[in-house]
Amino acid sequence: IVEYISTAVFALDFMLKFTTMYIDPESGVLVGSRRKIARRYVSSWQFYLDLIGWFPLDWITIDTAAAMGASERTLVWLAWIKLLTLVRMYRVFELFANLDYRMVLSQGTLLLTRNYTYVFFITHWAACILYHIASHQNFSHDSWVGRNAERFMGRPVYEKYLLSLYFSTSAFTGLGDAALFASTVPEAAFMVIYLLFNLFLGAYILGTVTMLVVKGDERSKAFRERMSNLNEFGRNNDLPERLQSAMQEHLEVTFNTEQIDDEHVLGIYPTTIRRKVLRHLYLHPVRSCYLFKGCKQRFLDALLTVARVELFMPGVQLLTEGDNVTELNIIVSGDVLVAEAGINLSAAFSQSASGDPGGSVRGSMIIPGSSHLKRSSKATELTQLTEEQLRTALQYGKGRHKAVFKQDAAPPIDLTGSNGGCGSLRLRTFEFLGCASDGDIETLRAMLNQGMNPNSSDYDGRTGLMLAASGGHEVICTTLFVTGCDSRRIHAFGNSAMCEAVKNAHDNVIDVLLSYGATLAMDPMAVASVMCTAVYEGDLVKLRRLLRSGAPPDACDYDKRSALHIAGAEGNLAAVKLLVEEGGADPNFQDRWGNTALDEARRVGAAPVLAYLEGLLGSDKLAGSGVRYRHKVATDFLSACGTGDVARVRYIAHNSQPGCTFTGLVLAASKGFKVRECPREH
Repeated sequence: IVEYISTAVFALDFMLKFTTMYIDPESGVLVGSRRKIARRYVSSWQFYLDLIGWFPLDWITIDTAAAMGASERTLVWLAWIKLLTLVRMYRVFELFANLDYRMVLSQGTLLLTRNYTYVFFITHWAACILYHIASHQNFSHDSWVGRNAERFMGRPVYEKYLLSLYFSTSAFTGLGDAALFASTVPEAAFMVIYLLFNLFLGAYILGTVTMLVVKGDERSKAFRERMSNLNEFGRNNDLPERLQSAMQEHLEVTFNTEQIDDEHVLGIYPTTIRRKVLRHLYLHPVRSCYLFKGCKQRFLDALLTVARVELFMPGVQLLTEGDNVTELNIIVSGDVLVAEAGINLSAAFSQSASGDPGGSVRGSMIIPGSSHLKRSSKATELTQLTEEQLRTALQYGKGRHKAVFKQDAAPPIDLTGSNGGCGSLRLRTFEFLGCASDGDIETLRAMLNQGMNPNSSDYDGRTGLMLAASGGHEVICTTLFVTGCDSRRIHAFGNSAMCEAVKNAHDNVIDVLLSYGATLAMDPMAVASVMCTAVYEGDLVKLRRLLRSGAPPDACDYDKRSALHIAGAEGNLAAVKLLVEEGGADPNFQDRWGNTALDEARRVGAAPVLAYLEGLLGSDKLAGSGVRYRHKVATDFLSACGTGDVARVRYIAHNSQPGCTFTGLVLAASKGFKVRECPREH
């Protein structure tokens, strides 16, 4: 059963490899196409190892040999084919490699887990082989099992396994056992091989404790220290999550590439070799740059010597409008997406990452003064030159740099290909609103400091304050109020920032808005609709939130029915008390038919609401309400009699005492309705 289960698990894992997504090392984009995943997996060496490790070759071979009449001894030797499944052990090495750099376990825990895992596998295999050798010798008295027959015969399988594992472990550690030792030739031969291998494995384990931990793991230890320092720096300075995540990504890139960067690799080589390598890597993109066309080779060599190359991961924002940039950036590899007017940044980045780049070429310059956003769409290398470095290169050029200043008056290449300012403004507005919606306080503050209008809105009139209130970002709301935003604005759907906060149940944002004098600023009829719906649905939390945000308690619809009327008609005593006691609603407020909440409660027979409202009204108002109620009941009764509504007539007569029963019967008879029973008033 165990073999069937393990084979099924291996088969499932083998099939899942054809659907496991991976990150493209060139573009940094997560690949989800099953065809690409399958092609990549089949072309890798892991596919063949997984196929060999999963394919039940031992079953096929043994069953075929058994069907052909092979001896038992032959079948036992054929069972060794099952050792082919051990090729899947490469997954163990991949697991520990991932654990090492993903910082899932501490360094000491990882070291102990890895070494003891290797030791357990080796001792387990040795225990199985030693027991198999003894079994092949029919457990003779000379075998190590036969000498200890009283400890093996009649014992459960797990006890036999533990004794075999003990023998293997004692031999591995060199301690030995007086009763468990190899004496036959096959046992001695295997023990020699086992001990010789253990010399290597033991040296490896000791080496990991001394050399690997002290020296080999210094790299991962340095990465952990840098990451820990960065995390502590972020906590101490309360950095935004997005900014800290960007710093962590840049740290990973720097750490993974610092061993192969130009300065680290080329620093030990003479100047002649270093110059040739730099020419091979960067001469073509630098010479293709408009600014350096026609320059002499000697000047370009000096330029490459002092320049610094920076690597940026995909999706990193390089420059935005308003940045104070003092460096000249030249693209030497990769692609840079330049956001044009009105473009959706996320969609554009996804499109460029999938093979349709946003339009940069090697040798192009990223212009600091351009009013467009530049973002890397692939792993991108930029050659950066500061003013001081450029002056140094000019000195090395010895007068051969005049061509730099003799270029035509045409400006450097602008990757956008657009000169419109309107589109740039719209793009910055969309970015500003996106920051308000996502809670990106750092970017929003930077844009406000650069002169962004805090009242900027999209095509539907939604401002940053509305989006921040809808998302529950109270810090964003406070920042916008400080910069002078207007809280009274209404978007195309009739909602204000306060309404968005109420609708999305952000009480903290409501407090911030109230502290700066914000109101609902909505049409009274729209407020009445929302409040009546909240009462009808029994949502007292929303009703209380509306009242706290400044909603008028007596707001009414086109029939002049308020939330208090709905609460009385629904018999909702809690809503009535909330509207009257906390909201200050008027119990005498009448709709277009002259009915109050008390009349509605009487109509439906809501005794608790009726008693509460009667206690609020004086004798005069209560008497007037009674007169209106009786008049309404009589009218309804006569109307039911005139239309022949028997059920309605019976209900009013039995519950409301209309006081005009005879008149109603005469009216019904005059209309030709037969009176089968005479309703009596109670």
